[in-house]
Amino acid sequence: MRHVPVPVREVATPPPTLMAHTPRPVWNGTTNADLLDFAQEAATALDRCNADKEAMRTWATETTR
Repeated sequence: MRHVPVPVREVATPPPTLMAHTPRPVWNGTTNADLLDFAQEAATALDRCNADKEAMRTWATETTR
């Protein structure tokens, strides 16, 4: 009797930490100083999102080797 290997499909998804929501900063200010704080919060949120995307690209490269 001959054995034939059957491929098994495995679905891989990014780790949950990379798919977590990044909260959008909320504007509650009235002064230029408040605007500066808001801009810095927005930049930090964008940096976190970009870091997540880079981590997903790294993860995808490592899991497809």
